[in-house]
Amino acid sequence: YDFRSYLLHQQKINQPLRDDARAYWLAKASTLPPAPVLPLACEPATLCEVRNTRRRMIVPATRWHAFSNRAGEYGVTPTMALATCFSAVLARWGGLTRLLLNITLFDRQPLHPAVGAMLADFTNILLLDTACDGDTVSNLARKNQLTFTEDWEHRHWSGVELLRELKRQQRYPHGAPVVFTSNLGRSLYSSRAESPLGEPEWGISQTPQVLIDHLAFEHHGEVWLQWDSNDA
Repeated sequence: YDFRSYLLHQQKINQPLRDDARAYWLAKASTLPPAPVLPLACEPATLCEVRNTRRRMIVPATRWHAFSNRAGEYGVTPTMALATCFSAVLARWGGLTRLLLNITLFDRQPLHPAVGAMLADFTNILLLDTACDGDTVSNLARKNQLTFTEDWEHRHWSGVELLRELKRQQRYPHGAPVVFTSNLGRSLYSSRAESPLGEPEWGISQTPQVLIDHLAFEHHGEVWLQWDSNDA
């Protein structure tokens, strides 16, 4: 049982869900907001080479604990609270009240005992209609949590396929170029990996069509907020 077997197995059992999800997203496509409007040094299509730069901020454990507790008081996950704050900052640049945020999903389905030990790409994306303005941050986060929960139930038609459909409509010339990737709730680097490999010193995410990838993950109780951006 290898990754190809997993993909075929997944496709077979998810087909009814996939049909329902496709109908859901196609009905929703015309109402989706624009992607973030950012000041570009040049058109991404003119770049011959993508060179990303990483910026990092580390949130101390005590401050992150306070942030997480406050998010819980308002009935939202720390991930959605942070995504809402990120979206609000992005929205200020373009004068938007809603925007389309590209959310990375880690969707490793336990279809077989061998899946847990596989080294493969189990990621998917979800294009989230994010409320960014016109209300308190707590209320915006609650709205976004509800939207995400409903969208998550329809993840079986992938965000990649939806993005292709949106591009065919010629509404998103740059796609959904701002990504939010959260690994909160668990350490990104396990103790088993740290023992032989040591502390992480350098890393980068680099995708041609992505302008900013905001990564959030926990490490030794702290939270690392990283921006990998295409600094053309």
